Amino acid sequence: MADAGFRQKLFNRILAANNKTALPDDLESAFHQLIAADKGKDAGLAPMKDLLASFTRNATLSGAEILPVQALEELPALLASRIPAGNSLALSPQAELNSLTWQTPVSDERSAQWGIACAELAIAETGTLCLSSRSVPSALLYLVEFLVVVIEPAQIVARQEGAWRSAGISSGHRPRAMHLITGPSRTADVEQTLQVGAHGPRELLIVVLDPSSVP
Repeated sequence: MADAGFRQKLFNRILAANNKTALPDDLESAFHQLIAADKGKDAGLAPMKDLLASFTRNATLSGAEILPVQALEELPALLASRIPAGNSLALSPQAELNSLTWQTPVSDERSAQWGIACAELAIAETGTLCLSSRSVPSALLYLVEFLVVVIEPAQIVARQEGAWRSAGISSGHRPRAMHLITGPSRTADVEQTLQVGAHGPRELLIVVLDPSSVP
């Protein structure tokens, strides 16, 4: 662990690089003011005409499967038709999921093969899902082999800058962690050989809750 002297030297270098001499007395307030004052580096970029289409295209390119449904109540039957016998499902402790009647055996993320959660936001530019630790246990996103995430079109923002603004960061309600998920887990660290599911789910199913979708 670095000692206090090294930590202060590090802070001093950061302050000097930003033409500052000391840290603000209230770091939390200073952080909120900084975020609120940021108009976003995406302000000068061309607007996206169809956020849902852009998100769907980029999420698919990242290896996710997109499945539109008209109502949340369709999920239990839909997943029952896809989850093999003998597998179980871990539910995020979100009211909209726990109010449904599931046909698949439910267990916790330590023993379940499948997991399901509702995203807080999605980013169209990269096909990325944003899940907050305020509502979704982090372990659920890493321990299951097959992850199902529910998103509504109204929750899709154009770019990452918009996600941070929409997540309530400037209002003082920052979560402990915001998980950004783009496609299934994969790595090529070892001998440049692609391994899927090394650090998390090996399959990602994104359920788009869209009442206007064609059944």
